[in-house]
Amino acid sequence: MEEIKAKCIKTILLFIVGLCVLIFFAKSQGDSIKQAQIELKEQEKIEQILKEQNVENVEDLLSNVENPSSLQLIIDELTTNSQDAVNKLNNYLFQGTEEEKNKSMEALVEFHQKNNDFNSAIKTLNTFLANSSDIQKNNEAYKKLAQIYKAQGDYYTALKNLENVYNNTKEISDFHNLANMVYKIDDVNYMQEIINKRLAEYPQDRSVLGEYEAWIQMKNNPVN
Repeated sequence: MEEIKAKCIKTILLFIVGLCVLIFFAKSQGDSIKQAQIELKEQEKIEQILKEQNVENVEDLLSNVENPSSLQLIIDELTTNSQDAVNKLNNYLFQGTEEEKNKSMEALVEFHQKNNDFNSAIKTLNTFLANSSDIQKNNEAYKKLAQIYKAQGDYYTALKNLENVYNNTKEISDFHNLANMVYKIDDVNYMQEIINKRLAEYPQDRSVLGEYEAWIQMKNNPVN
């Protein structure tokens, strides 16, 4: 009887040990699977970052972090190797991203204006406008053109550029900029035309435009 009892205990103990081994093995397998899933997610994150940074491996990504962008290096070269830098930045106006086009345009315009080369500044801005699809940045370029032409006394061309801004935004502040330029050229008919267009779209603005209408009346009926 004692022998049978001992065998039963031994069998139970062996079963318990075997069960513990199975549980440990299953847990280890589960941990391995979880670890593999974590590693996969981390790898996916790395691949996403590489894709966003437009690089092929982590080494290239680290290189980009450690060194300034090639565009910024070219901009910095404007003071030392100007013509080469100008040529490279002009290429960005055609082939760069929207951000690169904008940075190149701003750097080139500033460079040309510092050197009193306003024709090159105008050419840069027109090239930018021909290749940019960013309306907000285009408006800034039109305003820069207007400032240059105004400084040169070419008020009609300045006016046309401000009109482009207004047509893009329809903001009342941009209308005021446009109307103030009309004062410069003293063109009553042009003022009447833009007022009529504004009121056709925004009749509630009549009170805001009163000073311009008063100016038109004064010009059409001068006091002798």
